[in-house]
Amino acid sequence: MRTSYQIAIFSPLNLQGQRNVLSSIFRYARRRNDWRIHLSEGREGEQKLDVARIGCDGILASNRIPDDVLRTAEAHGIPVVMIEPYDRE
Repeated sequence: MRTSYQIAIFSPLNLQGQRNVLSSIFRYARRRNDWRIHLSEGREGEQKLDVARIGCDGILASNRIPDDVLRTAEAHGIPVVMIEPYDRE
């Protein structure tokens, strides 16, 4: 039986609404007690979290997830849930 899930979160923290969403995610994770959270925040291009290397089981992301992370997630079959979706052109 698996003891923990590796969950990556890509989100800026500069707006109160984004911090509120993350606070809710962290409360849920504490109740589950089997999530290991990897938080990557900052401006686009500064997010250096390697989701393949950490063996990521899932990604929660704002609209600032880097394109290379999305490509890696698709290549490795990692599910991505968009917190603040928007059209990516």
